[in-house]
Amino acid sequence: QTFDQHRLTVSEFQKLLAYGHVRWERHEPGEAVSADHQGDLWTVVQGSCEVWDGKQHLITERIGCGTVCGGAALLQTAGGVSAATLASGKARATNTAIVAAFDLTSLRAGLERNELLEAKVRRAVAVSMADRLLDAYHAEPRIAG
Repeated sequence: QTFDQHRLTVSEFQKLLAYGHVRWERHEPGEAVSADHQGDLWTVVQGSCEVWDGKQHLITERIGCGTVCGGAALLQTAGGVSAATLASGKARATNTAIVAAFDLTSLRAGLERNELLEAKVRRAVAVSMADRLLDAYHAEPRIAG
């Protein structure tokens, strides 16, 4: 669903999975999702998550199926801010969630060999980030419970 709207072919999607050494993970409600993904690109394939800050315990964002997380690290150029610095908040599953996690270093290396696929993935990540920013702007944080 994440990459479908950006017209990835089945072959391109398979390459994306291979380049990023994708890991399929299942997270139960309340379980931390992003703790294991510092520096990774990940997307919710099924279910949903919420992002909350560790300081005030406010829920800052809801992440639904198809949302890409960790995208800023993919879009930045080498020598920029570290991926760990770009990560904001912690994500946890709100119901049973299936997450596809991509190893960012491997994904970058693979995409460098395929300009068309790299452009499609960068576009998908940028659109997802823009959607998340707009959603966060219009949402009111609430206390995590």
